[in-house]
Formats: sequence, C-alpha cells, structure tokens
Amino acid sequence: MSTAPHGAAPTAQPAAPATDWWVVGPLSAGLLCLPLARAGTSAASIVLALVLAWRLVRRELQIPRELTFGIACFLITWGLSISGSLDDRASLRDWPGWVAVCLPVLAGAGRRAAGPLPAGLQAAWISVSLLLGAWVVAEMWLGLHLLSGTFPGRVSLPMLPNPNATAQYLLLLFAWCFAFALRARGRAAGWWHAAWVPAALLLSGCHTRASWPAFAAVVGFSSRRARRPILGWTAVAVFVAGNWLLRESLWQRVVDLTALSDESIQGRVQGWVVALRMIARRPFTGEGLGAWKTAYGLLRSPDFRPLWPHAHNFYLHTLAETGFLGLLGFGALLWGFRRVWWAGWSDPEPAAEELAMTAALLGTAMVALFDVTWGGEAGYAFLVLAAFALRRRSLTPAEVRG
Repeated sequence: MSTAPHGAAPTAQPAAPATDWWVVGPLSAGLLCLPLARAGTSAASIVLALVLAWRLVRRELQIPRELTFGIACFLITWGLSISGSLDDRASLRDWPGWVAVCLPVLAGAGRRAAGPLPAGLQAAWISVSLLLGAWVVAEMWLGLHLLSGTFPGRVSLPMLPNPNATAQYLLLLFAWCFAFALRARGRAAGWWHAAWVPAALLLSGCHTRASWPAFAAVVGFSSRRARRPILGWTAVAVFVAGNWLLRESLWQRVVDLTALSDESIQGRVQGWVVALRMIARRPFTGEGLGAWKTAYGLLRSPDFRPLWPHAHNFYLHTLAETGFLGLLGFGALLWGFRRVWWAGWSDPEPAAEELAMTAALLGTAMVALFDVTWGGEAGYAFLVLAAFALRRRSLTPAEVRG
C-alpha cells in the first residue's frame, strides 16, 4: 500500500534486482562442490574466471584499488617465487590454487557482483557440509581414517583431506549458522538453531585442540555483539559435551599437551623453527611459493624426521614461502572486505552475514597460529561468503527483502 498523500502520485518502490546468476551460479556451485569434490570446485572456478574475464572486457566490473593492490602483490610474489624457487614445479602447481581462492574476491567486489546468497543454496551448502562433518567424525570414531589421511592405504577421495582441515571448515559453518540464530527471531531462528547445534558437535568431534580457543572466540564475540549471552553459554555446553562424548575426554587432550614427546607438538615446534630459518634467509620474497618441503629438507634439524608438510602456522608459512610481500598482499585482500569486518565489529545492528564473517575471521586468525588456514576449501568458502556479505551491505532494505 502506498503512503503518498491524498491526490499525489504514488511513490514508486525500488524493484528488487534480478539474481545475477552469471556470478551467483559459479560461486554457489563452488561452494556446494568443495566439501565433496575438488574437481567440481575447479570447474566452477574456471566458469567464474570466464565470466569475470568477459565482464572485465565489457567494462562491467570496477575492482576497488585496494583489491587491485593486493592481487598485484600476489602476482609479483608468484613471479619472484617461480623464478627463484627451490622447487619450480611446486610453485607452478600452487599458482592455480591461489588464483581460485582470489576469484571470489573479484566476484564479490565488482560493481555487478552477486547479491545475497539464495536461501535454497544456503540450506544446501549447510546440509552438505554437515553430512561431510558427520562422515569424517564417524570414521575417526570408528578408526577407519579413509578421509583423514592417517591410514596408509586410504582410498584417494577428492574431499577435505584431514580432521584439521574439516575443523576449519566446520568453524566457518558454525560461525555462519550461530550468527544467523543470534540475529533471527521467531520461526526463522528455529532452522538456524537446528544447524548450529550439530555444527558445534561435529566441530568438537574433529578433536583438534586448535579449534577450542577459536570456538570460544567465535561464541563470545557473537553472543556479546548480539546481546544474547545465554545462547553463548549453551553453545559452549554443547561443544564441551561433544568433546567429552564423541571420542576421548577433553581433559585427556589437555594433558597430552604437557607431553613434550608428543609428535604433533614436536612437529609444530620444528615447523616454527625451520620457518624462522627460511624467513631469515629470504625475508622479502621467501623460499618460493610451494617450495616448503624442499626448503624444509635442507634447513630442518638433523635429529628430526626429514618431512613435515607445513609450518603449522599460517603467518610463518606464508612468510617462509612468499616473504613479507606475500603476507602484505594477503592482508590487502582481507582489507578489501573492511566494510564487512567493521560492520560486524562495531555497527549497532550488523547484518547476520557481517556478524558471521567477522566472528569467522577472528576464529580463523586464532587457528592460523597453529595450522595453515585460508587455503584450499576453507579459504574458498570463507571468501565466497564474505563476498555475499559485502554485497548485502550495498543493497537497500527493499532489495534485501526482495
């Protein structure tokens, strides 16, 4: 009903924009495929790259300068890494993976970027992710380890490779669902509650200690910003119960940290030490993108095993491989989404997506102290969801409702 005065022409309501399926389609396909098949995610990335190239040629996209700067830093770093890398083939193999992670940034920042993530696709992504988490937790509990990568004769399946990677993905899923549950009211909140509870249980069942402080940070930050502490205490109770029931006791895992002979602790310490040696050798460009294993074999301590897959610290690993230039470029990419982070951190009424992504950023940054994050499946999903959150803030209320 129009609110125009009597006799005046009715005020035209802004029409809700049609869903930009040329961008939403590939992004959503990648989001749905990545928990199950890397091949599907790669195909979606190729389609998205073609769409972006076509729109750049037609001048339908305007990329913010800070994102252009960030991507330029990455390209320069890749070029230097490939030319001076200790392992040229590994550098060339890692290039497409990082390009795929950067594509959602371009899609989300462009003038004709995708709008809010459609509800049906959102539900499908959450359902598929929960099924994957249940599969990984169940096989760990049963000692199968087909997906976890710890069983020597495992079937080679194109899925998340280990419980640590799955926990990073589930932390993002939990932050997304929990933030929507905090912001929603009435019947709408019920569906989100039904999603964040199993996400918290499965996250605890992955049994990765690095996720504990990250989970607490996500819950505490989100509950405080939404002024609903009771739901935060409920989430913590669910997480602790899952740690206690799904496998070994939470207390036993804490006690394991005091065992200096524990291989995971020794490996992390060795990874940090060797990473610092790499940074000291080549602080600006690093040892080369993808050259970690080769450089590790040369610089490792003589009394430790020759191979350790990465530094188990995202910041040290990035500095070791790509130097300060690469880390600066990654920071510039995240800075391009500052409207999302600032709104989630300080806006009086942040959108649920903004609260979710800010909490996920905080939690992932903490996990990055003990593992390699933001790469591969979890990194792609993180930037896809951040792109949707960035676009939602630029829409009018009428467009959001539409």
